[in-house]
Amino acid sequence: DESVRAISAAVLLRRNFFTDARVPLYGEVSSGPMWSERRVPAATSRFNFNTQLGGGAILFAHSRAALLFGYRFMHISNGGYAPRNPGLNVHSLLIGARFRGR
Repeated sequence: DESVRAISAAVLLRRNFFTDARVPLYGEVSSGPMWSERRVPAATSRFNFNTQLGGGAILFAHSRAALLFGYRFMHISNGGYAPRNPGLNVHSLLIGARFRGR
């Protein structure tokens, strides 16, 4: 039951599917390094990699303000360079907005 602060940078690739449909879909993948103030998971390493995979739907995709609903799986792991590498898995439901200029 602890909070741990961390900083992460990642490259995100997102692909839209069925862009002419009423409700287009998207898929995404990202990965990058992460540094935390304490070892995550405990007794492993402060430096890890954050890898994510997700997908979802885009409502009002052709308007100036679209709504995104989706699921994202995240895996935090040190990639095996530390003696212990149990990893940490996180499942998230996403609700977001995308705004476009004219």
